[in-house]
Amino acid sequence: MIFSSFPFIFLFLPISLFGYFFWSGLYSHTHAKWWLVAASIFFYGYWNWRYVPLILLSCLFNFRWGLRLMPSSGRSDAS
Repeated sequence: MIFSSFPFIFLFLPISLFGYFFWSGLYSHTHAKWWLVAASIFFYGYWNWRYVPLILLSCLFNFRWGLRLMPSSGRSDAS
C-alpha cells in the first residue's frame, strides 16, 4: 500500500483516524496510541507480513535503548 494509493487515502487513513479519535474520546490517549501502533503494524504488514517480526524487534530495541538513554527521574546529584 502506497501513501498516494486509493486504498490508503479512502480506506486505511479514514479508518485509522476514526479509530484514533474514537479511542481517544471514549477511553484515553493511551488507548488511542496503541490503536496507532496496531494500525502502523498492519500498514507495514499489509505490504509483506514477513517483515512484521522485524519491525516489532526494531521497535522493542529502540524503546529499550530510549529508556536507557533517558535520565532517571529519581537520581540525585551529589554536587
